[in-house]
Amino acid sequence: MKLPAALTPLTIIVEQSQRALLYRDGKLFRWLGPGKLRLLPLLHSYRVELIGEDEPARPWTAELARLVPPNEAIDVMVPPASLAVLELNGQALSFLEAGRHLVWTRGRELQVQLYDMRAFSAELPEHHLSLLPELFVRQFLVRDHELLVLSINGRRHSTLLPGRHRLWTYDKTIAFELFDTREGASPLEREVESVLPPESFEAFELGEDQLAVLWLDGRPHARLNPGRYAIWKRRRASAVSYPCAPLQSSIPPTAWPLFSAPELLVAVVEAYESGVLLVDGRIHDVLEPGRYAFHRQQHAVELRKLDLRDTEFQIVGQELLTADKVSLRLSLIVKYRISDARRCVERVAVLRDAIYSEAQIAARRHIGQLSIDQLLENRDDSATALEQQVADACRDWGVEVFRVELKDIVLPGEMKTLLNQVIEAEKRAAAQLILRREETAATRSLANTAKVLENNPMLARLKELESLKEVAAKVERLTVVLGGEELRRVCRLDES
Repeated sequence: MKLPAALTPLTIIVEQSQRALLYRDGKLFRWLGPGKLRLLPLLHSYRVELIGEDEPARPWTAELARLVPPNEAIDVMVPPASLAVLELNGQALSFLEAGRHLVWTRGRELQVQLYDMRAFSAELPEHHLSLLPELFVRQFLVRDHELLVLSINGRRHSTLLPGRHRLWTYDKTIAFELFDTREGASPLEREVESVLPPESFEAFELGEDQLAVLWLDGRPHARLNPGRYAIWKRRRASAVSYPCAPLQSSIPPTAWPLFSAPELLVAVVEAYESGVLLVDGRIHDVLEPGRYAFHRQQHAVELRKLDLRDTEFQIVGQELLTADKVSLRLSLIVKYRISDARRCVERVAVLRDAIYSEAQIAARRHIGQLSIDQLLENRDDSATALEQQVADACRDWGVEVFRVELKDIVLPGEMKTLLNQVIEAEKRAAAQLILRREETAATRSLANTAKVLENNPMLARLKELESLKEVAAKVERLTVVLGGEELRRVCRLDES
């Protein structure tokens, strides 16, 4: 038979590592140590609240303090803005925030370490620090090349030097600015300057009318804009300012690459060049070969470099008309050099185009006055005339034109055929004339030979025999038939 709930015993078991609070009718009634307890809920209702090892303490109340035996807990008061760390045999167990607490000792001897969080630096051992969240304490690791400027509640407070730092964050809003001293310099505010260690930096201020170079270990490292800077002494850093008022910069050439074109005009005039410097639209100077840098903050500066070497270009395929209305295509070669760079910049916008136009106009004017025969027969004279005309036109520009050559003269197909026919007829007539002269000379020579043979019969006979010999050499068999008179003549020749 099942008993009513009021007659059923309530068994309570508290382990050795546990403690318990017994509530009767909703009120704290009794402290329970390890063991077993049986209750008969006849007239009252009971509830048990176990206290395990993971609960280090409870807020103090008079009722709870009255029930807990003295060897089971200690009364710990943590002042405002403080916290306490509970430690047992050198091992941190837990921490307590501000307030009054009953800390469960369970018969053990606990140590309580109080810390005032209103202090700036959190001086506590590592095993205590591992218990605390960042809400209470914050760690900073500052490397050897760094400085850390702290701001507390919106105001610069102090500088942390290289090392490991722990700060209480209670009732504080902490921000920080990290400065890397390897950079050599950092922008510097007045409020930051007030908390930096004076031995760590040197203040440097740069005006709007200056440029500055940051040097590290004797080498240019960076350019600085106008403003105030901290020059860090750890890197053997130094800052040097240079005024922008002089046109030619005094910045060392090794630092020129640090600056942009709107700030500094950097140029190299080669050995074969001349540099014309224009300042605010006017020619300021003509520069010899070398390296130059000019400030551009206060002036509009431009450098035009002119090549002084001999230069040539071609004018190809110009359609021209001679005096006898022959259309042809002409190609020219023009060679020139610049003799006065200042005058060249003043007088000519695009030198090559100007010379091209002058040579083109001179060619049209000159060719238009000559027939095709005159042009072909006096080609060198035409080149000389063109050279003189172009040189005279360009001399006022500071340019010396020293050669103009007629490279190609291209005639239309029909005109080329006609000229070839004329040349062929002239050559044919010349050949006929030479042939007639040779025939006349040959006839005259034959007449002279006949006179000699007529006056010398023996020579005539020898000539006859020589002719027979030549004929006999060309045939295999020769038969000679002589009459009586010829035979007697041969015999007389043999006798003689």
